[in-house]
Amino acid sequence: MPDVLFVDLPTDFNHPVQTWSLGFRYMISSLRGSGFSAELLHAPGTDPRRSLINQIVRKAPNVLGLILLCYKLCTFVSISLALRSVMQYVEIDEPPPDVFLAPA
Repeated sequence: MPDVLFVDLPTDFNHPVQTWSLGFRYMISSLRGSGFSAELLHAPGTDPRRSLINQIVRKAPNVLGLILLCYKLCTFVSISLALRSVMQYVEIDEPPPDVFLAPA
């Protein structure tokens, strides 16, 4: 279980493209340098939406990092709602905190 799991959401789940994700990679490097474990997850080419959700649930990170850019808003909302519905069936020690958007 990583301390922090960043997810590079594709713009289009029908044609996921992996990006360099330099911002995520910089944050991961900083976190690892401070003693935290951090990983980056990309959407695979086969069944990307379901695969991402399954991997997130399986990895059970303490913190989940999703990028929120205006052109990824619909993707962000759909993956957040899907994760919320899946998490009600996952047994964990503590209930997950409510999903919220921090002000920029």
